[in-house]
Amino acid sequence: MDYNSRLDKINQLLKETHYDNAIEDSVKIIESLLKEIYQKVTSFLNSDEKKKIIEIEEKFYSKKSINEMGCGELVGLFSQTKLLEFLARKEKKEYLFLNIGGFQILNNINRLRIASTHYAQIPQREQAEFSYSLVKCIIQEYLTKDYKQNPLEEDDTEQDDIIPNYKNIKLNNLPRLQLYKFVGRQTYIQDIETIFSDTRNFIVSIDGIGGVGKTTLALEIARKFWDEKKYDAIVWTTAKKNRLESTGIINIVPALSTLEELLNEIIKVFSIPELLILPLDEKKYEIKKLLKKFKTLLIIDNLETIEDEKIINFVKDELPAPTHVITTTRKKLVEAGRYVMLKEFTQEETNEFIASILEEKKVEVKLSDENKVSIQKLTGGNPLALKIIISWLIEGISIDSALEKIKKGEHKILEFCFEETFSNLLSSEAKKTFVIFPIFSESVTFEEIKVATNMGYDGVNNVIFELERYTLINSELVNKDNKSFTVYSMSPVTRMFAYNKLTEYNKQENYRGLEQESRRRLAKYYNIKEKTQAAIEQYGLALEDIGGQSETGRTSALIANSAMAQYQRGSYDKALDLFKQAIKINPKLSYTYQLWAVVERQQGNNTRAEELFHQAADLNPTNPIIWFSWANMKRDEGNLSGAEKILEDGKIYAKNNVRNLAMFNQQISVLKSKQGKYTIAIETSEASLVQKPNLDERRTNTHLFGPILESYIKIISDNLDKRNYTEIIKRGLEIISKFDKHKNIIFSNNDIINWKLHRIYRYVGTAYRQTSEYSNAELMFKNALGDDYGSEEEREFNIKVQLDRALNFKFSGQHKQLKKHLKECYNIYSDHRFKEFY
Repeated sequence: MDYNSRLDKINQLLKETHYDNAIEDSVKIIESLLKEIYQKVTSFLNSDEKKKIIEIEEKFYSKKSINEMGCGELVGLFSQTKLLEFLARKEKKEYLFLNIGGFQILNNINRLRIASTHYAQIPQREQAEFSYSLVKCIIQEYLTKDYKQNPLEEDDTEQDDIIPNYKNIKLNNLPRLQLYKFVGRQTYIQDIETIFSDTRNFIVSIDGIGGVGKTTLALEIARKFWDEKKYDAIVWTTAKKNRLESTGIINIVPALSTLEELLNEIIKVFSIPELLILPLDEKKYEIKKLLKKFKTLLIIDNLETIEDEKIINFVKDELPAPTHVITTTRKKLVEAGRYVMLKEFTQEETNEFIASILEEKKVEVKLSDENKVSIQKLTGGNPLALKIIISWLIEGISIDSALEKIKKGEHKILEFCFEETFSNLLSSEAKKTFVIFPIFSESVTFEEIKVATNMGYDGVNNVIFELERYTLINSELVNKDNKSFTVYSMSPVTRMFAYNKLTEYNKQENYRGLEQESRRRLAKYYNIKEKTQAAIEQYGLALEDIGGQSETGRTSALIANSAMAQYQRGSYDKALDLFKQAIKINPKLSYTYQLWAVVERQQGNNTRAEELFHQAADLNPTNPIIWFSWANMKRDEGNLSGAEKILEDGKIYAKNNVRNLAMFNQQISVLKSKQGKYTIAIETSEASLVQKPNLDERRTNTHLFGPILESYIKIISDNLDKRNYTEIIKRGLEIISKFDKHKNIIFSNNDIINWKLHRIYRYVGTAYRQTSEYSNAELMFKNALGDDYGSEEEREFNIKVQLDRALNFKFSGQHKQLKKHLKECYNIYSDHRFKEFY
């Protein structure tokens, strides 16, 4: 290989400012050099030394050939095999340059690879110049150096001159910066910095409606922290399932859906490829050790779409100090750290944002101040909606037409921002409350919501809590006529989506009278209120107690919310004072005790938390959230029987609510299974399945079916240990039959359901093979196979099932089929186990 001519080519690329190409060519040359050096070095080894090297190669690289390895793997190979130490002992001077300054060149190669692989915050020109200098140094040393003298003495100074100092390169995989200028949000950045300055806080959640700029804010914060060198490493992951483009909503495969994918992303940022092949538990152990040594910021974008509870539990309970976490979500995670509530742009910020887009696009669109006010009023300052409108204006659409298109939802922006939350996260009562919001004026009181929905006090409280949790409504304390009370409102964009949903509901048989009845009840309420006010003016009646109890309840609830907000910002003592004030105003509001119990639980004061949960349940026993939170605390303490008793007590009050009863039974079933009471767990869940479910009930059925499958897996696993294959087949066919029977009343394409079902098929297939029923075994193994393009965990599972099939062919004497099968599998998976099967 003519290295010098390739070096000249890189130099020319630098002069022509083709920095990406220069870096790419440099890495290729380094890979070629390292492969050549490694092969020559190993030729010096005797047979015993070669044997040791081969063992190390197999352990870390699974017999991967040298030609298949990348730059990072080659650097790791030199390190793991300790070849440099061998060279130093053998005095092979022609390779000692690699060892100058304690692996200095290898370290620089590794830093080059990291800088070029990840979007590290290093100017591209500097990366390219560094790569050129490094390649030049290695080529000169390797090809032209005369080693009559000791190279270690000769080249220390020259080495520092040739290769720039890159010791300060840190690790991150942050996406590239956005095109538009970052506008506003400085208060939010300061709030997050303040939260992390308290060592007790390690998770911050950025909450807000879709399109409000949560991802952009998280990226800006990460860039700021990176520039200020606050972290040794920053890991960016996203669970985003779709994105909004000019053509509409584009579904994408999320980069993050399982714990293993999260761990692998951390490994890639730290560039330790040998950890990727470890089993999940070992991988987790090694990463936790790594995170203890390096201050790391982990960012999880679109947390609300993650269904794998292992990810949430790992982030909440297992991440070691000094790791910090930022999440973006459309759902407030009250029990998972502190949060900041991201609002839309103000009018001033909207004007600045519009100007930045037009400047970036280098186009001129004439907008009057009146036009900008109209845009702000319609969008509420939602950044995503603003981008869409400006893109239309640039295309030549008039301002009036652009605003009308937004109202009609022609660009799918409303669907993108809200459909996932509305369809999959809200309860049926919250949905009904959400869709009737457009019938109210811009702000509405608690009493008006209560009247329109015809729900009780606690029911409205729960629905408001749910809508605020998913950032669909905002609350504000106002003062009027010497009275303080809370009003609730929707952003204009949210209101447009709610109006469209109300239009859909009016066409559905089950909800056709919803709007009409709500308006009728409101009209009656306003009529009575108007007459009462007239009576006060005419007769001077002192009607101070009208709605008195609910008024104190509203005030108390507001103060309780303020207490929780204070705690989320890190002020426990202020939160306690506010909770006490709330109880003094209204000692019978269960909501206050419920929130206070959550705070004490987070503080580790479980005895006090239990007292507060007890008071909350006594005051409002029909609220399942209280019982679930209380039981979860007991479960986390390891008191499974205590948790079960709490759920059984709460279940008594859910007899008239099918959905709540099913939720209780699901939680109880999980606890029964954890205690080894598998049969009871199965019966408990099955008894709650609704046979003719609506959409909500079908979702609940799916949650119930998960513990049923898990209990069967535990039963089968126990019998596998005892080699009781007949019982495994019996139980496996039993649950498979139940799945076929119930698949029309659950979401049978649910990933978690299918994953558990595939495991059962594999267990049954193994049992059939052990009893020499090979055709039945093959049928089960085929059914066990999942998506080859899923997570690494799913791919590894499929490989193991295919190996099970290979054993089945072997034991049944189908040797031709076996060879064909192994060849096909190797072509699909490129896994050495298929080649080594014999």
